[in-house]
Amino acid sequence: MVKFKADPKLLYDMARERLQIQLAFFDVLDTKVATMYAAGSGILSLMAAVFALRPQELDRDGLTVISVAGFAYFILTVCLALSHWPRRYETGPDLKAIWNDLYQRDNDELLIDLIGDYMSYITLNDRRGWIPKPLIARIALVATAVETVALTVGLVLVAAGAEVSP
Repeated sequence: MVKFKADPKLLYDMARERLQIQLAFFDVLDTKVATMYAAGSGILSLMAAVFALRPQELDRDGLTVISVAGFAYFILTVCLALSHWPRRYETGPDLKAIWNDLYQRDNDELLIDLIGDYMSYITLNDRRGWIPKPLIARIALVATAVETVALTVGLVLVAAGAEVSP
């Protein structure tokens, strides 16, 4: 068994806190993507309503704008699905195994094993979520921005057509 001069509980607390922060970060990214999806749904609805009220403005430019917004919304939907797709994240040590080990091992030995478990869970979760989740959130942000620009262009087209119409 490894002997420490200091109490290994310090490292245990740090590893446990790091895992909690990591999982909370993933939850925050999921929430952000869901919020962008809700905004994108509203933007697409507004655009559809504007062109429904002014169908004469639905010419080639109007169809192009709606197509761009629809494609951006599709990308946003894919991002939401990827972000919320169930993944198996490691959330902590197996409590039943710890319970069984309590009778066979002393506290320091068990604590050192728990530290190793937490550090391996953090590494596994990094591979499973650290790279894809922020990337998905960035793509969703760009898709929402594209959809917003398409709405603005659509409103300008409708406004310009309203001024020209007799």
